Amino acid sequence: MNLNSKKLTIGGLAVIYLGTLIFVQVNEVARSRREAGLSAAIVSVPVSSRGCVECHEAVEHDVDAFEHWGELIATVVPPLDCAKCHPTEAAEFAASHHSKGGNILASLDNFLAETVEGARFSFDPHGDTPGLMVTSVDGLSSAVSGCMQCHGSKLALESIDGGKITVDDLLPDADGVPTNAVAVADILRDEDGQVVYHANTWPNTGIGRINLDGSLGSCSACHSRHDFSPLRARQPENCAKCHLGPDHPQKEIYEESKHGVAFRDLKDEMNLDADRWVRTTHRPRPARPATCPAIRATTAT
Repeated sequence: MNLNSKKLTIGGLAVIYLGTLIFVQVNEVARSRREAGLSAAIVSVPVSSRGCVECHEAVEHDVDAFEHWGELIATVVPPLDCAKCHPTEAAEFAASHHSKGGNILASLDNFLAETVEGARFSFDPHGDTPGLMVTSVDGLSSAVSGCMQCHGSKLALESIDGGKITVDDLLPDADGVPTNAVAVADILRDEDGQVVYHANTWPNTGIGRINLDGSLGSCSACHSRHDFSPLRARQPENCAKCHLGPDHPQKEIYEESKHGVAFRDLKDEMNLDADRWVRTTHRPRPARPATCPAIRATTAT
C-alpha cells in the first residue's frame, strides 16, 4: 500500500469515527429529551397489547381521549367504536329495546324505584302524627348502585367547577364529535391528561348507557370485557345480571319453564361457540328413544 492509499484509509476511518460520535451524541440528546418529557416517547406496542389498542384507540377529536404510552386511547368503548368492526351488530342493537334502557331513569316509570323505594325512612314516635314515617328523599345511592348498573345512565365527566358534563352539554354530531367547544374546555383532567369521570356514572356497563358521543348502550353488558366470548353471551345465566329478583324475575321463570329445562337438557349438543349461531341450523334435533308406552305404540304402527 503506497502513501496515498494509507492517507485515504486513515481519512476514511476518521470520517467513520466522527460520524459514529455524532450519531451517538444525537441519540443521547434525543433520549434525554424523552426522559425529561420534552419530546414524545418512542413506543413499540407489543403484540399482546395490540388488540387492546385497536378497541380503545381514539382519534384526536374524541372528548375523552388521552395519550397512553405513545397511543391515543379512550377508557370507554361505546357502540360507535364497536361498529368499526361490527357494523351490522351495532345497527341491530341501536334499533333494539335494550339500547333505550337508560331512558327509564328520567321517566315516571322509575319514580317507585328511585324516589319512593330509594328514600330513607326514619320513625318518629313523638311526632305530631303518631306512626308517620318522616322521609328524607334522595334515592340517589339506590339509583346509582341499582337502577343505573342495569339500565345504564348518562355517562358524565366532571367539570372544572365541580359539575357534570354529559352528552347534552357536548352536543356531538352524527360522528360523535362534540360541537360545544365551551363544554370541552370545561372538562376536568388529571395530571396525566385523563378526563375525570363523574363517580355517580362510572363504572357503568348498563345496557342502555347514554355515551358521550351520543351512542346508546354498552356492548360489554352482555359481551364481557376483553374476551368478548360469544359462548358466554349466549348463556341464559348471562341475562341474570339484570333479569332476576322479585321486581323482574325473568331468569327464575325461564329456568322453571319448559324452554329452560330443554336448554339445560340439550346444551351439550348446541354449537354455542360458533361465530354465527342460529338455533334451527346449528343444532340438529337429536333422535330420542321412545320411553313412553304410548309413543312406542304410535311409532310401531
